[in-house]
Amino acid sequence: MMHPSSIGSLTPAGRDPDLAPRIDLNMLATAEDRARLIEGIRLARRIAATSPLAEIIDSELSSGVTATSDADLEAAVSATIESYGHPIASAPMGADDDSRAVVDRLGHVRGLTGLRVVDASILPDKISAAPNLTVIMAAEHIARLAYR
Repeated sequence: MMHPSSIGSLTPAGRDPDLAPRIDLNMLATAEDRARLIEGIRLARRIAATSPLAEIIDSELSSGVTATSDADLEAAVSATIESYGHPIASAPMGADDDSRAVVDRLGHVRGLTGLRVVDASILPDKISAAPNLTVIMAAEHIARLAYR
């Protein structure tokens, strides 16, 4: 799911910078997200049941043909869900009057001196693609502006 309505959190584990932060992806926390995912599974099953695809599919890997009700599908998904692995928008960039913005247009962390963030966390919202090209473009743009 590329645009979930569930929102996770990233919080410091303490004052020690060597401590890993607490990351809670909070996946499928909203009924809307769970319903959209179940709808996606049902659509994938309908597509997989059509020819010629049906002739080359041996079995469903997850969630399994025995999961048929919404409750069964939700339980199967909850037990096997994984992250895409690209946290985005955890420290979004924005204008000075944007209360959600953690960094300014040059990646400076608001309220701190000497710390700049230039990675996928500064993107103000999720994107519907792998973020590597977008992050490279943002980093090159910020570097160009910051080091004139």
